[in-house]
Amino acid sequence: MRGRVYTFDNGYTHTRINDNSKKVLGSASFLYALIELMNEKGFISIP
Repeated sequence: MRGRVYTFDNGYTHTRINDNSKKVLGSASFLYALIELMNEKGFISIP
């Protein structure tokens, strides 16, 4: 988000949605990897 100039029009809205989508996808990827690791180590069981 550094170095960007936001304007209060559709460009601002789309930029914020894109930034938020990247954060959500990054979090989802991390959680998926964590669950897979915990499953491999036997901490949890996934049927």
